[in-house]
Amino acid sequence: MHQAFFHWIEILYATQEHEIDCKQFQNYLPAFVEAELSQLPLPHTAVLKSHLQQCPDCHEIYEGLRLVVVAEAIEPFSSGAAEFSPIPTGD
Repeated sequence: MHQAFFHWIEILYATQEHEIDCKQFQNYLPAFVEAELSQLPLPHTAVLKSHLQQCPDCHEIYEGLRLVVVAEAIEPFSSGAAEFSPIPTGD
């Protein structure tokens, strides 16, 4: 329990004047992931990274989206309907 309290205090002291909330972060998230993977900086990269370090919920969403984008780059998803068998309806 003490570790959680000290971690919370560290986060509190790490806050900066120019921060964003989760909704703002998630609005930037797709562009942030794309820019990060292509190694192109965004104007707000430092603020986005700061939020990631402080918010476990957004970090989890970020990790999930990043995995999807990387997987898509390796093996693009094909939306061709011919690849899927129709689901029997019993008619």
